[in-house]
Amino acid sequence: MLRLQIDVDTFLMLGSGAGRGSYIDSDIIVDEEGLPIFPARRLKGLLRESALEVQEMLQQAELDGFLPLRIDTVFGNSNSPSVLRINNLYPPDYEETVHWLRYLRQEYEQLINKETVTSALTDVRQQTSINEDGYAQDGSLRSIRVLRTPYTFIGNIEILDLNLKTEIETMLALACLNLKRVGSSRNRGWGAITCSLYTEDGGNLGDKVMTELKKWLPGQKRQSTSTDKFSDISNSDPVPVPEAARSYSHKLEYSIINTAPLLFTSADGDENMVNSLDYIPGSALHGYYANDFIKKRRIKPSEAQDDKAFKQMFLDGQLGFSNAFLADDEAGCSTYPLYPIPLFLHTDKSKKGLYSLLTDEVKDTKAVGGYGCVVGDGQLLKKETKKAVNFHLVRNSNANLSKERIEGHGEDGGIFHYQFLQPGQEFKGCIWGSKEVLEAFRRFFDKSEIRLGRSISTQYGTCQISWGEIEENVVSLDATLWGENDSSDMPSNQLLLYFVSPVILYDDYGVTASSEKDLAAILEEKLGLEKDSIEVIKSFAKQMESRSFIAHWKMPEPAIKGWAPGSSFLLQLKNDINKDLQEKIKALMQDGLGEKRHLGFGQVRFFNSLPMVEDYYVSNLTEEIDKPDSMNPLAERIIEKIHQDYFERVLIATASQRASEYYGKNDKYLMSSNLLGRLERIVQDSQSQSDLADIVNTLRDKAKNPLLEMRLNESNLFAELTDMKLENWLKGHLSEQAALAKKFKEEFGLSEKDDNLYKKYWQAFFRILRKRYKAENE
Repeated sequence: MLRLQIDVDTFLMLGSGAGRGSYIDSDIIVDEEGLPIFPARRLKGLLRESALEVQEMLQQAELDGFLPLRIDTVFGNSNSPSVLRINNLYPPDYEETVHWLRYLRQEYEQLINKETVTSALTDVRQQTSINEDGYAQDGSLRSIRVLRTPYTFIGNIEILDLNLKTEIETMLALACLNLKRVGSSRNRGWGAITCSLYTEDGGNLGDKVMTELKKWLPGQKRQSTSTDKFSDISNSDPVPVPEAARSYSHKLEYSIINTAPLLFTSADGDENMVNSLDYIPGSALHGYYANDFIKKRRIKPSEAQDDKAFKQMFLDGQLGFSNAFLADDEAGCSTYPLYPIPLFLHTDKSKKGLYSLLTDEVKDTKAVGGYGCVVGDGQLLKKETKKAVNFHLVRNSNANLSKERIEGHGEDGGIFHYQFLQPGQEFKGCIWGSKEVLEAFRRFFDKSEIRLGRSISTQYGTCQISWGEIEENVVSLDATLWGENDSSDMPSNQLLLYFVSPVILYDDYGVTASSEKDLAAILEEKLGLEKDSIEVIKSFAKQMESRSFIAHWKMPEPAIKGWAPGSSFLLQLKNDINKDLQEKIKALMQDGLGEKRHLGFGQVRFFNSLPMVEDYYVSNLTEEIDKPDSMNPLAERIIEKIHQDYFERVLIATASQRASEYYGKNDKYLMSSNLLGRLERIVQDSQSQSDLADIVNTLRDKAKNPLLEMRLNESNLFAELTDMKLENWLKGHLSEQAALAKKFKEEFGLSEKDDNLYKKYWQAFFRILRKRYKAENE
């Protein structure tokens, strides 16, 4: 593991692709707390481009033997994956800073939010275009937010191919040394950085590589250290997986917390937007552990199917991976995931009422949607997966052209967006199988950090997984997943069928079965019933399209249509449900329905009673944050700046209010424009508050008398200019805001370090007064 550090030397603009309201046209990228971060995908592109420049320089100097690897070998391309795993870069002590910001937001919600945190670390700069006549071009003014110095980013780079470790480290070290400017306007003075790469023991890898390079001779070649990373399957140690038919009699529950954004491609995106599913598909977990198995066993991917244990666990379906759905700690729902809310549960436009279309006849309603569980006395708890969108730029699709690298953009460059699941969310699911197979799985896989989804080598996909105990996979028709109640008067020959996960069904001709008639026929076959024994009397369902990518083939699978999670059907059976049929139904719930059941599809539930839910509410549980024990430098810097900015806003607001009061309670012609201009210049030129008082005291009577006549309550403007009582004025006009600023100041031992506070007050005061007089004259 290598540690990369970037020190920002000038203003830096790492664009987010979005603005903020009407006052910022181009904003920087920040995390959910407002802290600027360095996206891994952007870093990887910069390092790739820098490495290419280094290669060109070495070729010119006939030292290309010092860096024998191809760029694509290290950074990957469309046909081969990268051998690097690059994470986002964050400021030092990032977790401690986030802890502080969450505590402050909890205690001072009027004072601390994402915008104030970002503003404390940034400035806003304006720029415009100049036309041929030398004047500003109409409509060209742009406001850009930039990161102030000093600021540092740190993060890790993991090398996946240890056979090429030395060569890869050499390329990365030189690429980091060569990387001098990043971000927007890097050729106009912004974005100057110092990029350093360190080994695990803290050694500076750049210094080490440069020492070696200085001794390198023209034409010298580096001896390859690469070895065959694959082994012969016949000679590899066997993995004890018992011989058995597929059985999902037991389950192994797991919990996943994503520490980085997650992206699982859904079918509803477009060429510029990649949308994500709002759950972790079982196929993603299946793919991760299949790939990890191949790596640990050092099997050639093209021969993996010949490995007996691999075939049993991952191809024959002895292991079934459920989808992992959102979990919630509220009201005891942390013991199992929040399942997709059935499509028969609807709400009205006000989102206050809750109706079950199984029993209620209502109009103008829509499905509740999202995920939930039933708590208390028939209350439905609903929660949505938190999502956001990242902006990415294809700057140099043809980066081999040095002209495009110099210009900073490619002619065919483009913009695309990734929708992702925000970090810090918990998902729960399980793996099914026989007890013996599950035990073999746990013995072989023991890592707590895994990578799931798209772009797992850069910026996305890092998760922490924890395991429960292996238990019996018990299912029952009497379950109360959605508040089912025996008193619901459901006939003894009716069943409610609910799809927990997507369900893919094929008819006898291998065509996707998407009608209620096809569903009834397939159920009859699975349950051993005669034809036309089952009738779907009510259905609340929708279709979905499933897509997946097969890494070994380097290509996507054809899209498959199926029933969406939450789809529900009320079934009418020809005969009552006897014990034999009950056992068959339980076996179907345990084993699943349809295709790809071992990949998270086909999970179904049958109920012999109807849900009895009265109302629902959206989960808004927030964890109480304890005050951290100590403060790191970045948190201290943010707190001081936020206090300073807030106090200045209160100061200027007070000046504006008092200026308006002076204007309203005195003669409109008492203060001339010349006198106001003179007073503004006096304030601007004064060196301190006492210096201002001395200058005002020396004014002649012609200028002094209007100040004495400008009265407010028991005071006048002359007295206030010569004896400023700012604290009393703040208390009198913005008492709540001033009290909040004082509380914040006292808790953290802050002070108003700005000696120009008096100047900011009087400048705002006379500016407002001048505007009032000007408006009166117009």
